[in-house]
Amino acid sequence: MKHLSLFKKLSAFAIAATAAIAFNSAMAATGTITAPVDRIMFDNDLYGACVAHFPAHNPKSVLPGCADNWITFDCDAQFNDENKAYEMFSLVQMAFALNKRVRITFTDEQTHNGWCVAKRVQILP
Repeated sequence: MKHLSLFKKLSAFAIAATAAIAFNSAMAATGTITAPVDRIMFDNDLYGACVAHFPAHNPKSVLPGCADNWITFDCDAQFNDENKAYEMFSLVQMAFALNKRVRITFTDEQTHNGWCVAKRVQILP
């Protein structure tokens, strides 16, 4: 009988843990866009410092919690490691200079002035 009670407790814990993970996943979404970059900006005080503009594919259309057309790379390191943030921004600058498209994955869990934070950047041919 004790084994059955322990099994019920473990099952209840597993269900609760799964629900908590599912709830957190639903609250913080990630999205991806593939688009050319038409503007880049560095601001010492706002927007996580380094941002890029994507007119062809609005991040807000993927994640409504994002502000229009801009994604921040968080160069002021509130959410991303500073070196990784600058490396992602460098890739976007390269894509801008070479007129290439980028694929960016971003999250609405972390924002600067409403602009969602990039988590992954890939330059496309």
